[in-house]
Amino acid sequence: MLRALPTIGIRFHELEEMGGTTALGILAIKNNFDAFLALLAMHSDGKKALSFTDIYGNTPMHYFALRGFEACGILGYLEERGGDPTACNLANEDVRQVLQSRRITCKEPNCDLGACFCASRLDISIVRV
Repeated sequence: MLRALPTIGIRFHELEEMGGTTALGILAIKNNFDAFLALLAMHSDGKKALSFTDIYGNTPMHYFALRGFEACGILGYLEERGGDPTACNLANEDVRQVLQSRRITCKEPNCDLGACFCASRLDISIVRV
């Protein structure tokens, strides 16, 4: 049974307020699939929980997809439970595009620039979206 969630030096509710995400989103960013599944099991509506987005429109599946093809099993499992691989973020990237490119663009509403994180090179660049 899950008794505590690992943190990154800040409380989850503070991260949720700053980043507009949920604890599930944070666990996906941290690639903690075991804790993610335990928390997901506590939700009464898992499909709805998998569709929650952060301020950039990214779902937990977007963040797991950054791991590339090593995440295919995880993504398939989440899709079976109602996750939508066609969901697009605000940069118009769906989960499958993130999986293939191992890049994700975090774009805020009403802004034509975004921060693009490339997982394979571990770099961030500013891009026009």
